[in-house]
Amino acid sequence: MPSARSFRVLLCSTAVAAALATGLLAVPPNLATAARAKSGKAASKHKKRPVVAAPAAAPTAATPPDSLAHPVAVAPKPAVPTDSLPSGKAGELTIIELGDVQRIMAKRAAMILDARSTERFAEGHIPGARNLYVDQFDNFFPELEPLLDKGGQIVVYCDGVDCDMARELGYRLMPLGYTNLLYYKKGWEEWMATKQPREP
Repeated sequence: MPSARSFRVLLCSTAVAAALATGLLAVPPNLATAARAKSGKAASKHKKRPVVAAPAAAPTAATPPDSLAHPVAVAPKPAVPTDSLPSGKAGELTIIELGDVQRIMAKRAAMILDARSTERFAEGHIPGARNLYVDQFDNFFPELEPLLDKGGQIVVYCDGVDCDMARELGYRLMPLGYTNLLYYKKGWEEWMATKQPREP
């Protein structure tokens, strides 16, 4: 059974609550402010933080189409054909190499003249060559003249770099109006060293 003191405290609390509810008793301003502040702090602890939207991504340059990202290479200019034939100049004796002679022979584009003696020519010569022995030019030339074209290619050769007979033959033909003279300077020596076809 509650004591008299407890009964008085309970009765007092009930009376205060009833007075507050009916407005007969006012709460002091300083106590009301403190109560509201305490209530606000408690509420702020449980208040949800606002969701911050992520910043919009900065606009980027549009990806170029494949035709710009990977430009098409410009086709190179066509190279000079490797099978082009050499050409002499009027008043000059143009030196040519083994490969030039091979291309000329493949196209049958020139008359080939062997300036060596009849004996050396008979021992072996470039296939298709004609013998115009320079030391007997006046005897050999009349026979070959009808076969020679003054504007056509004429290749002259002899034994090799130490042989001057082919060059001399070229200079004999030049004043007669032949303008496309080609000088295979390395001559028969290189021809045999590289195992090229021969006659006979």
